[in-house]
Amino acid sequence: RRHYWLVQRMARATGADLMRAWQAGELRQRDWAAMVGRCRGCPCPQHCERLLARNEAASPPKFCLNANILAKIRRVGQEEG
Repeated sequence: RRHYWLVQRMARATGADLMRAWQAGELRQRDWAAMVGRCRGCPCPQHCERLLARNEAASPPKFCLNANILAKIRRVGQEEG
């Protein structure tokens, strides 16, 4: 569950609206599962936890394995808004 919540929190902190992406069909179940799986493969989730605890995650850290997809979801949401 740790990584499930880390992905959720990082998305929220960076402005990537996962629910909007899900409802728009841009994020499928397998995409979501892959995001959580990539997070599980990260060697330093404690770094993200510290960033999130200090509200310092305007963008994912450079090493984030989900940075690209979070940026894409955020960008598409901004284009629609």
